Amino acid sequence: MKLVDKIKEFENLEGLISEINSDKVTRDILSRRYPVRLIFLQKFETFRLLIERLSSIGVKNYHLEKDLPHPDGWITKDTLINIVKNLSEDTAVVPFSEIVRFYSKEDFINFFNQLLLIENDELSRRIYLPLIGVEERFEKEFFQGFTRKEESAPYWKISREKPNSIKVFLSSQTYSKRISNYETIANTEEWLKFWKKKSPCDVVCHSKPLNLFYKNTLPDTIFTIEQVDNPKNLIEKIFNIEVPIPFDNLDILFWEKFLSFLNKDYSTFKAFVKSYFKVTSLTIFTLLEHWLKSNDLFEKWLLKHFVLTQSCLEKKYIFKILESLPDYSDHTLLKSIYQRIFSLEINEEFINDRLELIQQFSRLKPTNLCDETLVELNSNIRSIADYRRALLLTTGMFQFEKVYILELFAKGKIDNLGLLSQRFPEILYYNSECSFDNLKNENEWVLEYLSEYKKSKLNDSTTNRLNEILLLKNTNDQSFYNWYHSFESIHSIIHSNKVDKVIWIDAIGIEWVSFIENYVINQKHDLNVIKKIIGVANLPTSTDQNKFLDTKYVQDFDSFIHSNLYSYPDIIIKEFTEIKRIIDTYLILDTEQTIAIVSDHGLTALSRYAASKKYGKDDSHEGRFIEVKDKEHIPDTDYIIHKSEIDQRNYLIALKHNSLGKKPIREVHGGVTPEEVLVPFIVISNKKDSAKIDYSIIIEKTDIPKKEPLISIKITPKPSTANIEIKGKITKLNFNETTQMWEVNLDRSFSGKIPIKVKTGKSEKVFTINIISGIIEEDLF
Repeated sequence: MKLVDKIKEFENLEGLISEINSDKVTRDILSRRYPVRLIFLQKFETFRLLIERLSSIGVKNYHLEKDLPHPDGWITKDTLINIVKNLSEDTAVVPFSEIVRFYSKEDFINFFNQLLLIENDELSRRIYLPLIGVEERFEKEFFQGFTRKEESAPYWKISREKPNSIKVFLSSQTYSKRISNYETIANTEEWLKFWKKKSPCDVVCHSKPLNLFYKNTLPDTIFTIEQVDNPKNLIEKIFNIEVPIPFDNLDILFWEKFLSFLNKDYSTFKAFVKSYFKVTSLTIFTLLEHWLKSNDLFEKWLLKHFVLTQSCLEKKYIFKILESLPDYSDHTLLKSIYQRIFSLEINEEFINDRLELIQQFSRLKPTNLCDETLVELNSNIRSIADYRRALLLTTGMFQFEKVYILELFAKGKIDNLGLLSQRFPEILYYNSECSFDNLKNENEWVLEYLSEYKKSKLNDSTTNRLNEILLLKNTNDQSFYNWYHSFESIHSIIHSNKVDKVIWIDAIGIEWVSFIENYVINQKHDLNVIKKIIGVANLPTSTDQNKFLDTKYVQDFDSFIHSNLYSYPDIIIKEFTEIKRIIDTYLILDTEQTIAIVSDHGLTALSRYAASKKYGKDDSHEGRFIEVKDKEHIPDTDYIIHKSEIDQRNYLIALKHNSLGKKPIREVHGGVTPEEVLVPFIVISNKKDSAKIDYSIIIEKTDIPKKEPLISIKITPKPSTANIEIKGKITKLNFNETTQMWEVNLDRSFSGKIPIKVKTGKSEKVFTINIISGIIEEDLF
């Protein structure tokens, strides 16, 4: 016998209810002997209506969820058999099939063998067991082998029902997200109540027993049950979207958040990313910007994996960084940007991309690395034998990099001054040649001496040539006074040059003139250095002997020098920083003004190398001079005997670098070496240039590579200053003494064709440049 021969079918529910009523009073022996009635259905809607009708004719409902040992427990076949056996009156067991369908084949067969042979003590008792979607399994696994087909009670069925089609995704992980058009079922208890839903929908179920037993359900005509082992699979199946991110259990919280944002509107992972960040395109520039402006680790996870899913970026430095990123902190990202290159085969593209990323990072956040990382980075850079490549790998942002660059420069290992100007321009500001408007031919030796002094300071050792010049010019008091009196006093220079304001910066000798001039030209685009005059300070070269009235007194640099021991080369780099800070802080002009920078004395760093002469214990300024009671001292080549015009006192003043008392441990002043005596008068103005010279302005090239965005312009005759206007912003051009070209480095955010205007004096010329895109601006979509 086939199941179809055993089942009695009905066109509708009313026909089934009529049969149930007739069966209740039947005199058929088998029907009275066996109480269990299997009712095969294909729709939950019919199931609900059936239960309502059975209730209306006095049939009780037995809800199985009350027999669960706990909300996510299970009902075994033996427990279910006992439940049915112990029912004493007409009862519908619900939802019967939602337990039975998960039994193994063996349990399924054993269960129905016992169930269908339960006998009545009370012949009129009926136990109604609706079975939804398991008819096919019932026939194949049980009925075909059932030996008492003829003896069993009748089976009923509503015919020609279109089955419900419900997807069930089983996941052992619980998600807080309620997915649109999906019912979330957390445990077995909720599963057993699912039939009550008026419109059964697809399901995401987290019940542990169902996840354990789901393979037993096949075949099933109602439920398409599939287990998903992680939220990535769930997302891809529910939303029909491929997410090219490998699943890692450590990222489970990110996947859950990803799931919470998704809906059917996103056809691709890229579409989701664009929508989430509210962008139509995404470049490395904007990606890094989103990363650094966010504190949300999910967003950083999303950005990281967006890059890692782009096959076109696999050979790019950003890909190499993110693929090895262990966490999502900004510090880790910065560390990886700096350090990852040393574990790769270094090439020019990686070097350029790395620098762009570091510069972009620095525009958005401070570039702070821990001491351990800085030590490691320093070691990595210094281990590179190729000095040019090592220089390329510096950024000039950290002290150790500046130390290394300064060391290379001092040793003559840097021949690319253009690259140096990008990494540490302050060295060039300081070391460049300087001119003075009032320097007589007989005193041009000062320029060579100044150059040798800077070379000595940068090398931390006195050059032979400097010693030769000093020995010649400061052989004795007569040779010193010969050149000293050939210069105008700085005090008379102030009186003879009228300006709107005077800033007296303590301890700024002529050593710093080129630095100040270059810094103003490159950073103070509305200012021009219009005059540089050299003068001499009163002797001894101390502040007490060289005070200026009616000036703005700035003691910051002198205080800095006196409060810091000389530690090469760090002190030089700190001096660069301090001079820039002083200029930024105090060089403030009103409209159409001129301001002069003047100083009371210079400094020497070279007395630290020279043996002390130990002339007395009452020395001042670390042995640079000694006050004496009279001028009756034996003349000597170590000092001059000088009577001050300010206080009328007599002093022994160090003639060379050898101090007269203790050996200095910092930069000092008070002696009569050129670097201590010669001081500047620098005039700076923001008045508009009224020159009427007709200049020739020629741009070297209009195609500018984004990785090296340097514009070079030839202007003849050479003007004192020139500006460039780009996108409404005026920037001062820098003059490259080596190439004799005016230059400016463009902002790396620029791309495509951009009009520029070059202007000097009354002459101006417009060009259109084309920025050839680099990695930062490549569209990743």
